[in-house]
Amino acid sequence: MVGSGLKDARHMLNILKKMKKNYWICPEEQRKFKFYRDIFIVFEMFMKEFESKKNGDLVEWLLKEKDIKVANFFQKTVSQIWKKRKSYKIVEYQALKNVILSYE
Repeated sequence: MVGSGLKDARHMLNILKKMKKNYWICPEEQRKFKFYRDIFIVFEMFMKEFESKKNGDLVEWLLKEKDIKVANFFQKTVSQIWKKRKSYKIVEYQALKNVILSYE
């Protein structure tokens, strides 16, 4: 016998597959629902953008390290790394992530 929580979770996973979404948020308040829905639409855009880049390792390093360390590791100039950071919108991604993690 399966509990109702597991049954509901499976039902929601099937809905997500049909909608082609990676996130489902169901807070009690409608205001929070709209906030999270809109935020995760933008967040998902970043994730798809990062996945589509051929330099996945570079994006990972840009998210964790300073430009000079990344430049040394990838044998690029700091200017080249700075341009990559701007084109991948790393600062914007990190700001959005901070908003998601800090919102109550």
